[in-house]
Amino acid sequence: MPNYDMIKKRAQELLDCHFEQFCQARHWLHSHPEQSGSEIETSKWIAERLGRAGIEFQQEVGGYGVVAVVHGAPDGPVVALRGDMDALELEEKTGLPYSSVHRGLMHGCGHDFHAAGVLAVGEILAEMRDMLPGTVKLIFQPAEENGPTGGAVPMIRDGALLNPDAEAIFGAHMFPELPLGKVAVVSGPAMAAVDNFKIRVVGRGGHAAAPHETIDPIPIACEMVLAVNSAVARRLPPSESAVVSFGRISGGERRNIIPDTVELEGTVRTLTPETRQMLQQLICRIGEDVCSMNGAEAEIRWIRSYDATVNDEKMAALARRGIRGFCGRDALWQTAHPYMTAEDFGYFLQKIPGAFYWVGVREDTDMRLHSSYLRISDQALYNLIRAHLGVLFEFFREQAEWKKETGPFDDSRENGISMAAE
Repeated sequence: MPNYDMIKKRAQELLDCHFEQFCQARHWLHSHPEQSGSEIETSKWIAERLGRAGIEFQQEVGGYGVVAVVHGAPDGPVVALRGDMDALELEEKTGLPYSSVHRGLMHGCGHDFHAAGVLAVGEILAEMRDMLPGTVKLIFQPAEENGPTGGAVPMIRDGALLNPDAEAIFGAHMFPELPLGKVAVVSGPAMAAVDNFKIRVVGRGGHAAAPHETIDPIPIACEMVLAVNSAVARRLPPSESAVVSFGRISGGERRNIIPDTVELEGTVRTLTPETRQMLQQLICRIGEDVCSMNGAEAEIRWIRSYDATVNDEKMAALARRGIRGFCGRDALWQTAHPYMTAEDFGYFLQKIPGAFYWVGVREDTDMRLHSSYLRISDQALYNLIRAHLGVLFEFFREQAEWKKETGPFDDSRENGISMAAE
């Protein structure tokens, strides 16, 4: 049985020794953001860094994805660690010395932070591979922000989890709601499924002084928004979580002209397939009924995007034990709950068991995802690396015990992927 106290001690020594280099790597990634599906230089830079560390890797997996393998004990288990690496079309306003050099692009969702964390873990493990009880796959994913297609499914289809076959997968996301130094892990649904919709209200325009001669789509659209919000509040059981938000209403050209049409766009966030289906049917029916009773027509387009990210309960518990064991009991955020943001990490979890956790970065009250002012400290990177290491080491330890008692972990779920519709 490996001496996990010695393994953790060595990993901590390497982290402390090389942390300045890990920070520099993250700063480079932050200053060189690339949009989803165009992570050319990012992929190349990560591959070069892996090569210098003596880590074998494969490029162009599912687009510009990179998959690397750190081999440890040949008869040990295989576990994967994923970090995304694409940026947002956002103008950075942080004033950091390593701010984006690409105008209109920014790592405003922390993907530079995620990729740097996975890279650091790989470089640490590569230096102690003779002590490693198994094999770790490092997955650098492109196009996470590019829903509904995303980057996870293309990587899976290109074999990111195979050869060697990963038995479990873990990943993390920075989270501004959590204080710096805290990590949150939930069992079951962790992040929401997301669907988007577009509704075109088709009426009959005319002069604003003669509304009786028209079918005015503007009040019809307003009635629709109110009806949807009211119905969702009343039809959804209190125990269920869901969000329906209208983000755009567009119609009309001039104050004294009633338009022919009004367009509405919105988003739906749900945690269970049943609620997801119910809300789609409800919103479509309300759109059609409100238009019909006002003499208008409804043209509805439903865009299905990412499935929910659902943590395996055993792996979530394992992750909590690993984080507590390596980072200390106080590192765990005790009131973790699902969040209604969305991620395509869930597609990995549809293939193999695993867990997705949040790493706190909040140091002031004005920190938000997708913000031009988002700043993540180097201390948060330190915490992320430690959390990853703790989870991986705990997986190796517990997987060895499971195999002794019951054989390899067998997940009974189907192996198919529920691909998001385009």
